[in-house]
Amino acid sequence: MFKANSLFLAGVLAVLSTQLVAQGLDLPKNITLKYTVDYATYEPYVAKCVKWIETTPLDQDKDRHSDAYGFLFNWVNGAPNVHVDIQPAFLNIKQKKNFPLLVVYMGEWSLYELKNGDKSNPAQAAMQAIRGAIKVYKKGSSFAKDKNLEKLIALDEKGQLEKFVEANLPRKK
Repeated sequence: MFKANSLFLAGVLAVLSTQLVAQGLDLPKNITLKYTVDYATYEPYVAKCVKWIETTPLDQDKDRHSDAYGFLFNWVNGAPNVHVDIQPAFLNIKQKKNFPLLVVYMGEWSLYELKNGDKSNPAQAAMQAIRGAIKVYKKGSSFAKDKNLEKLIALDEKGQLEKFVEANLPRKK
């Protein structure tokens, strides 16, 4: 009986926490990204933003989605401690409506580098970034069909994504 109650409670808590995450993206007002210290100040919001975008339906709270995309894009583009490598073989956004996929890719790559504290494993950063973009792509019906992502999904399903990523990253000199 205790196990059944525990499992039920765990299930209820999981559902509630997912709903709280989906509703709970509160970015600070008047974000300033000018100095190195500004990027460090807002670092905790990077993970919150990425996870919120990945878990919140794209047709829900479009204004908050726009705010999240804008914050992440600006933060990643100026952050001195991350370097996102966008390879056309991985992500080649040609449709404006697919812009969120680029932002998720950039956010996930940044999260990998922030968590691991270095830039020494771009293949693993790319894997995390690609899988984040795939996750959002699969959820969204409003995206234009993306041949690159379709190919990456197929490679991932066959267990060949990592080999493809490593073959398509620029070689270190």
